[in-house]
Amino acid sequence: MSSRRRQPPKTGVKPADWDFFAFPTFFGFSFGMFLATILIIIGLIDIVYLASLMAVAFSLAHLTTRAIARYRQEKRKEREEEEERERRALAARARAAAEEPDTQRRRRRRRRA
Repeated sequence: MSSRRRQPPKTGVKPADWDFFAFPTFFGFSFGMFLATILIIIGLIDIVYLASLMAVAFSLAHLTTRAIARYRQEKRKEREEEEERERRALAARARAAAEEPDTQRRRRRRRRA
């Protein structure tokens, strides 16, 4: 029998991309409107207003922080890639300088005035 190797756990989970024009999103939105209408008719308009205010505030905060985090992550990645390119270029220059023999001295010519 051959032994099975354990798979390493996934470190990063890719966030789900939502299709806002799909049926589940439409159903949630329309059901929320229906429920809000019924609660308003019953007379619980204050509760509906506060709940919707909190939901909108949370959504705006979530979208803002996600956008800021994505911007910072992209900038950090660009900076790391630039540093890696510079490091590789310096290493290549140093390697080329080490391999090149300096057997001939360069002589300076003086200008005659």
